[in-house]
Amino acid sequence: MRLSNRNKRALFVLGFFVVGYLLLFQVIFPFYDQQSVLADRIDNQRQALQRALRVLQEQNVYSGQLQTSERVVAGYHQNLLDATDPIAARQQVEEAVRLVAQQTGVRVTRSNPLPERKVGEGYSKVTVQLNLDCDLNELVSFLHALSMHPKFLVVEDFNLASFRVKDQSRIQPRMQVSGFIRLSG
Repeated sequence: MRLSNRNKRALFVLGFFVVGYLLLFQVIFPFYDQQSVLADRIDNQRQALQRALRVLQEQNVYSGQLQTSERVVAGYHQNLLDATDPIAARQQVEEAVRLVAQQTGVRVTRSNPLPERKVGEGYSKVTVQLNLDCDLNELVSFLHALSMHPKFLVVEDFNLASFRVKDQSRIQPRMQVSGFIRLSG
């Protein structure tokens, strides 16, 4: 079968459009899309490398800040109670309070341990409730001595009752004194 010139031209034009379509949509556009994806990946990797390079260049700064933070935390840990369990920690708080009371002339009339409470991650607060018998100067000395104690002790729920005995004013402070321990594990 022989094709006429007109049919040959139509077939040629149609073939040209088919080849152009295939070339455009099967080769050029996918190549362009892959090129865009590859360009985005390269740009993202370049930015990540620049950030990593900046971190490496500032490593000494970060290392210094980390060492400073570790020293501060170690200093705070020295102010925690030496005991590792709550029962021994309560005894340590009570011993510290009784020693300070003896040094300042304050009499501890009642001491009641309270349940421990977890504070944050890895720390616990142990508390002893105290009733004291003293005058105002002794109380001020007692509170000052507690604030100067090498271990971090906190006075909470402070209440004060006063009464007169033979023209002498006496006060009965009631408070909770807490210390902190670092939990193991």
